[in-house]
This record gives sequence, structure tokens and C-alpha cells, in this order.
Amino acid sequence: MKGPDLLNNLLGVLLRFRQYEMAACGDISKMYHRVLIPEIDQHVHRFLWRDLDIERPPDVYIKTVLTFW
Repeated sequence: MKGPDLLNNLLGVLLRFRQYEMAACGDISKMYHRVLIPEIDQHVHRFLWRDLDIERPPDVYIKTVLTFW
């Protein structure tokens, strides 16, 4: 079964856009990898990687920026 349509109606978006005197828009591609994680919180974003080799000690990686999808 097809679920509900989660996209906004384009006509409704255009009408709401003209509702106020001022509007703002931005380019999210410019924001990608711009939100830094504070140094005190970076340890929470740590992960280990062994590349499926259980004999060697893992490499430690820490994320320093938020990743948006």
C-alpha cells in the first residue's frame, strides 16, 4: 500500500512564501560540513575501524563535524 504524501503542496508553499514582507532562503550545500562539534563532545563521536582484520588493533577515528544527509 502506498503511504501518505509527505511532500508539501507547491502551490501552498508559494502562497505561504508571499504571506510576509520578507523571506529568507539558503543553500544547504554551503552548510555541509560547516557545523563543528565542540572539542569536549568529540569523544562521543569516536569509532573504531579494523577493516575486518581481527588480528590488528583498531584505528581510532573521531568526527569533528556533523554530517547531514
